[in-house]
Amino acid sequence: MREEALNKARRTASIVSAAVTGAVFFYALIVEAAVRHPGLTPPLTGAAAAAARYGLYFWGAASVLAVRFVRPLIEARGKALGPAGTMAAQSAAAAALCEVPALAGLMIFFLTGGYWDFYLLAVFSTVMEIYHFPRSRDWAERAVNRRGPLT
Repeated sequence: MREEALNKARRTASIVSAAVTGAVFFYALIVEAAVRHPGLTPPLTGAAAAAARYGLYFWGAASVLAVRFVRPLIEARGKALGPAGTMAAQSAAAAALCEVPALAGLMIFFLTGGYWDFYLLAVFSTVMEIYHFPRSRDWAERAVNRRGPLT
């Protein structure tokens, strides 16, 4: 039962992580469709565009640090979920935070017209997703270090 619960939680976390990664590619489709729309003009220019760009880059970069702080927070508050549920919640939270740079890039694109800014942040987001993707070996190691049933 212990290994079965772990595999079920890991599969669920993998599906969530893959869906979030798929959302990044959906954002790319949106950007490509918007680029081909002739009447699209960004609402921000000049200093306002630069300020929005820096703020959104900061927001995207801050998500890297947020992943590191959220995992222990879920660990401390996730006792009711059990070890497998806690690890699944940590993976889902990491996946959501890894999507933030791509979302920031999408906002930069629509606010300032930063086509390459979007793709830079989307690639960064995808690399973060791959790095934090739930792997069987990592979950097995973490499960060995935990006490109690994984249900």
